Amino acid sequence: MNYYTLEFDAENMGTVPQGKDIPQPYDSEHPYSIRKAKFSNNFDRLIIPSKNFELLYRAKWTDILMINNVPDPYLIVSQNLKKIMEDVKMPDHYFFPIRVEKYKQIKEYFIFVLKDHFLQYINLISCSAEQAVRLTGTSIVERTTISFNSIEDFQQQKVKLEKQNGLIEIKKFDLNSELIEFDIFRLPFEARAGYYIVNEIFAKAVISAKLTGIQFVPFPPPHRSLHHHV
Repeated sequence: MNYYTLEFDAENMGTVPQGKDIPQPYDSEHPYSIRKAKFSNNFDRLIIPSKNFELLYRAKWTDILMINNVPDPYLIVSQNLKKIMEDVKMPDHYFFPIRVEKYKQIKEYFIFVLKDHFLQYINLISCSAEQAVRLTGTSIVERTTISFNSIEDFQQQKVKLEKQNGLIEIKKFDLNSELIEFDIFRLPFEARAGYYIVNEIFAKAVISAKLTGIQFVPFPPPHRSLHHHV
């Protein structure tokens, strides 16, 4: 099975980002706001703005939208993309309905997010990774090579680094494909490879439906190319 990162097709979106900021009033500091919930995985209580999101003048309507300050791991998807997602194998997830407006034309979209990421899909033992720690009182970031012998080892080192104001960056890795049971899944932030990975079943369904604003980049390289630009 081939896998791909799900990415924005910026060249065909008209402008990037396509949408203005999150409509106000909106409390971005609330624990269940779009900005904050991603750090605690409190997606089931996500607070959605009451007003319509707005697209910029040059923006095109696409099946996936890039809106300012709606970051990873959220995706803003059309009804057509939502239907495809619901027809494939997905882990626990959420669709939050929103309305998007451009010069009095209003369309229904959804803020989509998968509930959890899948660290176990990454082959941690063979991966290439670094730890990055900011030196106290400076802007200097010290980077050193780091390795893991298990998921538990990864988690322990992550906790230790967080106490030092540091983080883990997984540069290169292979997927434990024998463990993967979904057609779309989310990788943890440390993977640095794009939050969402899909298989060829998902990619081909999107391409067949001629959905817009999406491209699939083979992962990990080399794979045969399956780009989708519309």
